[in-house]
Amino acid sequence: MADATGDMDLLSIVKNYFAEVGIEMEIRTMDHAASAAFIYGRKHDALAQRGKIGKLGALGLNPVNFLSRIASGPSNYMVINDPILDAFHPKAWQVSSFDEIKKLLRDCNEYVARQHFLISLLQPMECVLYQPWFKGYDGQRDALTGADGPHLLFYYPARFWIDQNRKKS
Repeated sequence: MADATGDMDLLSIVKNYFAEVGIEMEIRTMDHAASAAFIYGRKHDALAQRGKIGKLGALGLNPVNFLSRIASGPSNYMVINDPILDAFHPKAWQVSSFDEIKKLLRDCNEYVARQHFLISLLQPMECVLYQPWFKGYDGQRDALTGADGPHLLFYYPARFWIDQNRKKS
C-alpha cells in the first residue's frame, strides 16, 4: 500500500530489488487521506509507504521520539511487536550522558536493520532559508509553522530573538 503523493519511482526501484531476490511486491496506491487512515488505523499487514518523504514506514523524527514509533504502543503505526525493540524506548529516557544515548541508539538501529522491520531510503534535500539576524533558529523542522501540528510551537519561539544590530547592518 502506498500513499499516492509518495515517490512512486523510488517505490518501483524497491519493487525491482525485491523481485531480484524472489520477493513479489504489488504496489497499490491510495490518496493521502485514505493512506493516513489506513496506516494509523493499523489496517496494513505488510509494507506500507507513507507520505511524500522518500522512505517507507517512518517519519523524520528525532531519534528518541522515533523509538516510540517502533515500540509497542499507540504511536507504533508500523505494527512492530518485538520485546527486544520495546526495551530500547524506556532505556532512552533513563540515560544520563550523550555517549550513552549514542550507544543505545546505535544498538537499536543495528537491531532494526538486522530484523528488517522497515526500509529507510534516501531523504530528499531540504533547504531552510532565514535572515542572519534571526537568532536561535537553525532550521528546526516545523518550528515556525507547526506544519505537523502545533506540538513544537510551544517550545521553539521562546528561544528565538532578533539581533537588532545585525539587522541594521
